[in-house]
Amino acid sequence: SRHVSISVTTRIDYRLLSKVAFGFLAVVGIGLAWITIVRRKNRDLALLGDQLRRDMIARAEVESALRENEERYRLLVETAQEGIVVVQQGYLAYANPIMSAITGLTADELKRCPFADLVFSEDREMALEKHRLRMDGNDIPRYQMRILRKDGDIAWVEVSGARIEWDGRPASLNFLSDITERKAIEEKIHFMAQHDPLTSLPNRTLFFDRLERALSLAKRERRNLAVMFVDLNDFKPVNDTFGHGVGDLLLQSVAHRIESALRASDTVARIGGDEFGGLLPNLEHPVDVKDVAGKLGQVLSEPFN
Repeated sequence: SRHVSISVTTRIDYRLLSKVAFGFLAVVGIGLAWITIVRRKNRDLALLGDQLRRDMIARAEVESALRENEERYRLLVETAQEGIVVVQQGYLAYANPIMSAITGLTADELKRCPFADLVFSEDREMALEKHRLRMDGNDIPRYQMRILRKDGDIAWVEVSGARIEWDGRPASLNFLSDITERKAIEEKIHFMAQHDPLTSLPNRTLFFDRLERALSLAKRERRNLAVMFVDLNDFKPVNDTFGHGVGDLLLQSVAHRIESALRASDTVARIGGDEFGGLLPNLEHPVDVKDVAGKLGQVLSEPFN
C-alpha cells in the first residue's frame, strides 16, 4: 500500500531495430565477401600449387634428360676412336682418353699441356698457322701432321675441327684420327714402287728419274757427273748350280758391296737381273770416276761365301 503504482507502456523502437538489422547484415555481408575472397584465394593457390607441381615435374624431367644427354655425349666422346681435344689460348683445355693412347701421355699430363709441345718440330709452324686461321673463323680442310709421342716415336694424325665457345671463351675443337699405320702402308707402297724388292735399291724408274734431275742440275750449275753400269759375269751358272735362293743372296751381297764403295750422295740402283747402275753427281774431275771404278772392281773381286 506504500508503493506507487507505475503504468508502463511498451513501444517498438524501429530506428534501433533498423540499426541492429543493418549492422547484422553488414557483418553477414562482410563475412560472405571474406569467405568468397578466401575461397577465390584458395582456388588460386590450388591452381598455383598444381602449376608448381607440374613445373617441378617438368623440370625434373628436363634435368633427367639433360643428365642422360650429358652421359650419352660423355660416353660418345670418351669412347670415340679418334682423339678429341679443345685448344684454348695455346693449351689443351680438354682431351679425351684416346689422346693418351695416341701421345703416350697420361690424362694428368695432358691437362693444360701446351698444344705446340705435342706437334713434331717440322710440322709445328704449319699446325699453329692452321689453328690461327681456324680461330679467325676460316674453314680449314682436313690436314695431316705428326705428333711427338712421349717415348720419342712419331705418330701421324689427320686433323679436322671447328671454332667453338668453351667456358664462355673462344677455343677450337679438334678431331685427331691416328693414321700412323696407314702412312706406313702408303710409304711402303711408295717405296716398293720405286725400289727393287730383293735388294731394296732404287729400281730402274727411280734411277732414271734421278739421272734426269742430275743432268739438269749439272747443266745449269756446270758440274760433272758420271754414270756407271755393272753387269755380273757368269751369274746364270750360279742360279743353275746352287739355285735361285743362293743367287738372290749373291745379288744382295753385290748390292751391299757396291753401296759401300760409293758415296752417300751417289745412287746405286738395280736395273734388272744381274745389272746394276751407279749415278755419281758433283764430281770434282771427270777422271775421279776411274778411282771409283777401281775401288768398285776391288770390292767385287773378293770371294763371296
